[in-house]
Amino acid sequence: MKERMKIMPKGILAAAAVFCLVLAALAGCVRKIPDKPAEAALGETVCGAYRSVRRDQNEITEIRMIGDFLIAETDEYDEEGHEMAWYAEEILPDDPDVLRDPASAARNGGIPVTVRRYSSFSNAGEYWDEPDRYRMELTDEGLWFRAENGGEDYLRVPDPTVPEPGGIAEKITELGQYYGAGTLDRSLVGGWKGESSGESVTIVFREDGGFASVSRSSKEHPAQAVLGAWTVSEEGNLMLLFRRIGWVGQPFDRALRIDLGEDGTLNLYEIDSPAVWTFSPAEIELRGRW
Repeated sequence: MKERMKIMPKGILAAAAVFCLVLAALAGCVRKIPDKPAEAALGETVCGAYRSVRRDQNEITEIRMIGDFLIAETDEYDEEGHEMAWYAEEILPDDPDVLRDPASAARNGGIPVTVRRYSSFSNAGEYWDEPDRYRMELTDEGLWFRAENGGEDYLRVPDPTVPEPGGIAEKITELGQYYGAGTLDRSLVGGWKGESSGESVTIVFREDGGFASVSRSSKEHPAQAVLGAWTVSEEGNLMLLFRRIGWVGQPFDRALRIDLGEDGTLNLYEIDSPAVWTFSPAEIELRGRW
């Protein structure tokens, strides 16, 4: 027996066609829900400007990071806005790698840190006292430092209205006035790590002629964290003009001979001295307002 073809009524076919068109239109409107933005790293999050009141003094603090080194620079003011003092704090997590972890790592109890303070105006620029232990905690209020050894708890409150500090941009202008334009040798741009006579050095040369570095010869002495400007003179020397964090605006300058090795290393020599620093390229982060 022949199989008979079943034919749908025209009304049902029309309804089916309309339904298909609606589905096609909806398919074109469906959007993929975007992935949740990655949480910023702890080091990046804590960098920036803060206001606080400690010991009846108003304080403005700038926190910066180079590599895995976190440093705070604080100016103290009286009620009339006159600067009274200044100091620096090295903020040293027990595990420096935590600075690359999501910022939430420092919430709900915080992370253990050691804080060392120093200033150019007292104790000949050496550490003021013994290391202080804190738990550094991010809260909705700001950045808490909760003392672990009977010291004083204190809170730093983020304040984006604090003017940009006099930093690298200022030194680039001054360098041009003192040494002329010079040349920005692109082969120097980037991060470098090296050492000389037991002193470890981390340095970043920026494309705009700014640089930042931190060096340390001993845990018994403060690290030398500096920011400034660089250029290469007509004689081929590296000219640096900079200030040291914790030493207010006191300017320093330096001239070094440059030797770029075929193996990619960078050698910097003191003028008229056998002292040499040998650096290798390194990926180094700069965070904060340098």
